[in-house]
Amino acid sequence: MSEAARSVALCLAVVLVLSGCGCASPSDDPQGTPSGVIPYACVDGAALVLLAFDSEPKRRGWGQFGGTPKHGESIPETAAREFHEEANCAFAGPGPEELALLAPSESRGFFSFFAEVPYRSPAEIAADRPACPDVERSRWVWVRHADLVHALAAEGATRLIPTAVGDTEAVHLWSGAAASLRRAREEGVLPDADPCR
Repeated sequence: MSEAARSVALCLAVVLVLSGCGCASPSDDPQGTPSGVIPYACVDGAALVLLAFDSEPKRRGWGQFGGTPKHGESIPETAAREFHEEANCAFAGPGPEELALLAPSESRGFFSFFAEVPYRSPAEIAADRPACPDVERSRWVWVRHADLVHALAAEGATRLIPTAVGDTEAVHLWSGAAASLRRAREEGVLPDADPCR
């Protein structure tokens, strides 16, 4: 290989690394990709999806659970920790090992895992847990899987989604959550068919 060809190859490699070429692996992420969980529970033979309210002024709406990594976490480790924290430590799992076995979707650099959890009422989730200091959410609702999928299929995915269990009759997704959930649906990670039937 000529010196000029080596220089071009080196420059291309640097550009790919700096641009984040979309090459991150869901189980090994040295770049710190944000990730999260779309949790669902089977209740009376039908799936309910748990959503949390995000009060951050730029978001201010409902969505799945997730955030950025800490201390070199892998994508599944970040997703599991963020779900644990944002669901007020009310669930024992899913753990990173379980999530690593699932195929995530990827939307704008955010990985989403669709994982089954046991049903807990919003009141049970909100119960005081002194050993859970990093809770970032204070409201949770369950929506019917079918209603969520229908809303994501609608133009813009901004319409209200009726709640199945929670302190409000309907919720709206903040734009980033809607985009991530829509991508999870498009990629088949969030299935159109009810996973509990």
